[in-house]
Amino acid sequence: MILNHQIWHLAAYMMAFVALAMFPNLKGEAAIYAALHEVLPPVLFGVWVAAFVSACLSTVDTHLLIGGVALVRDIYQKAMGRCPEDRKAVTVTRVMIGVVGILAVVLATQFKAVWDMFAWSSEMLTAAIFIPRLAGLVWKGRKHPSALWISMVAALLVYVGLIPPIKGM
Repeated sequence: MILNHQIWHLAAYMMAFVALAMFPNLKGEAAIYAALHEVLPPVLFGVWVAAFVSACLSTVDTHLLIGGVALVRDIYQKAMGRCPEDRKAVTVTRVMIGVVGILAVVLATQFKAVWDMFAWSSEMLTAAIFIPRLAGLVWKGRKHPSALWISMVAALLVYVGLIPPIKGM
């Protein structure tokens, strides 16, 4: 099983090297896209684009659902002090998914390259999840429920640039 996984990685690296050799003036995903467009017949290229877009949409809808449900469970239900009836919870979750989607689109338009957006999101995850969890693991004292707010404030501080992101992470 591990060998199969390594073979797929090797194939991806080989494809990237060939694409960069074919189009030395392009960088990253642009070179791979151009190489596939050049090498594949139009029908297979269309199948590749459809597969790529479907994989992206599958990932995005999962992240939107996670964001909407997290907002409803962690903020809305705690503010109400009780769980709403199922019908209302579903409606509020759908609205929150829409809000998260709109915020994601607005945020995505702030970047010029996909890699910049990936680097920024990695910094946000590091600030909001990894650092507080690591602190929670090594903290000897009592764990406090305010860790959620601390992670949100840390992510906000990284976002506005008050805390410079850690390079190399």
